[in-house]
Amino acid sequence: MGPYMSEEKRHVIQRAQAIYESTLRQNLDPSYSGRYVSIEPDSGDYFLGESIFHAIDAALMKHPKRLIHTIRIGER
Repeated sequence: MGPYMSEEKRHVIQRAQAIYESTLRQNLDPSYSGRYVSIEPDSGDYFLGESIFHAIDAALMKHPKRLIHTIRIGER
């Protein structure tokens, strides 16, 4: 997280990463390694994609005005 990132975005990233670590990692890592997951932390909704763009597009279609965070599955 860079020094010029807003507090709101930092909070979204922290919450999305917590959701990933506590619920999603154990289910997604084995089967979807190398793909991407976009997480909208207010709802807990997540969206899988073969590319980062597919995951982001799917998330923004459902939550067009919310901040999301995208993680590559299987990477630390």
